[in-house]
Amino acid sequence: MKQSIAYGMEKAKAPFIILSCEGHDFYFLIDTGSTDNHLIAYGYEYLKKYFPNSLSDMQKDTSYSTAGVGGEFECVTCEFSFDLGTERHKDVFGILPSSEVFFRISQLLDSPVCGILGNKFLAEHGIVIDYGSQMIYTKRNYNTKKKAATLQ
Repeated sequence: MKQSIAYGMEKAKAPFIILSCEGHDFYFLIDTGSTDNHLIAYGYEYLKKYFPNSLSDMQKDTSYSTAGVGGEFECVTCEFSFDLGTERHKDVFGILPSSEVFFRISQLLDSPVCGILGNKFLAEHGIVIDYGSQMIYTKRNYNTKKKAATLQ
C-alpha cells in the first residue's frame, strides 16, 4: 500500500489517509498521538445509513474514556470494515461526538473527515509516514522503496 498525504498537508497541515468502504472513499486523520481509532459521530451516522454492512455495534461494556479535541469523552465502540489500498481490514473504532474542529477541517479538504486512525492501528499494520516524500507506505512497500533507492 502506498498513498500520498500531500493534499492533506497542503490544505489542512495534517496527514490524512483515504479509506474505502464499498467503493466510496473517506478521509481519516492519521494521528500518531491517538492510541485508538475513532469515528466522528456524523461519519458514523453516514456510514450506518448508507453502508450498514460495514459496521457492527459492540457490546456496551466495550466503551472507554478518551480525551482529545474538545475534552474528555465516553466512547461507545463499533467494528468498522474498510479497505486500505487493496487490503481489507476490520477494526474497533470509538465513536466521538462531532466537533467544530472536524467541520472546519472538512471545509479545508472539501470533503468530510469521517474519523481518526490511531497509533495502535498504524503500528499493527506497519504503516510508515514519510514526511519528506509526503507518502505513507506499509513497511513492505517502504523497505522495497529504500532498497531500490540504494541500488541506484
